[in-house]
Amino acid sequence: MKTESAGWLDSNVILRYLLNDHADHSARARALIEAAEAGAHRLKVALHILCEVVYILESERYAREEIYGAIRDFMGIRGIEVEEEDIALEALTDYRDKGVDFSDALLAAVARKSQESVWTFKKAFRAHGWPMANPACGIDSFSAVETPFQGKGAMVTCRKTVGAPPQPAS
Repeated sequence: MKTESAGWLDSNVILRYLLNDHADHSARARALIEAAEAGAHRLKVALHILCEVVYILESERYAREEIYGAIRDFMGIRGIEVEEEDIALEALTDYRDKGVDFSDALLAAVARKSQESVWTFKKAFRAHGWPMANPACGIDSFSAVETPFQGKGAMVTCRKTVGAPPQPAS
């Protein structure tokens, strides 16, 4: 009986497979992934690795639709196991459809699944209806308001005006 091995993929292996841009490394990445597809390996992908892959593909000037399709197809390969795959797919869809950074879409998807808020200054979270809290108010000045999450992870807003930030000492 053949023993299946398991391990985590780094972004460079995924990128060499997707881009086929290095004679030796791309061939080795393809062989590894094809072996996984044949059942010899379970290759796991952490969510943060997807952020790296998207970042590099963007820097290579690939369009969002191409990036979405390439990663989605990659995730569909037998033997590839993406951590929290439902979250990754939701984030990929938001990345493609809403024109937001993939890392922000991923953070929003994690927050939605856990029914918690994201503490952020980014207005995109509110614009897209993502769960958020604005830390600009100061920790003592937050109050919960009604959200779809019924308490836990509720949207928070300032209930008082916070003064100007302290100036650096001269």
